[in-house]
Amino acid sequence: MSDFVSRIINLNTEIIKITANGILENPIYTIPVYLFPYFLALILSKHNLRAIFICNLIFGVSGVGWLAVLGWAFFELENKPRKPVDPDGRLCPNCFELIRFKAAICHHCHKPVADSAKAATDAKP
Repeated sequence: MSDFVSRIINLNTEIIKITANGILENPIYTIPVYLFPYFLALILSKHNLRAIFICNLIFGVSGVGWLAVLGWAFFELENKPRKPVDPDGRLCPNCFELIRFKAAICHHCHKPVADSAKAATDAKP
């Protein structure tokens, strides 16, 4: 039992030495920590993986840049289309706001909706 406790204490002291000396001294620890936002985006299957990698290489040097890229890799920044709640409505293809099926112009973004009458009759069950 004493041998087990001494091994744990030695392991803890080694971890403290690594973090106290700075993680940047050993490239085995540096590269995975530096590229952690990229690996996180890879695991989470983000579609903007290349942009996250490039920004991680450029801005990851500063702590604020690394945290910003980490947030970008973890959270989704795009507007995802929402499902319509109203059974008599649909989503505008331009701004993804809920509009009526027969609307020719979106009342949110004021852009024309392509083939609104045809899409309204085809999409309605």
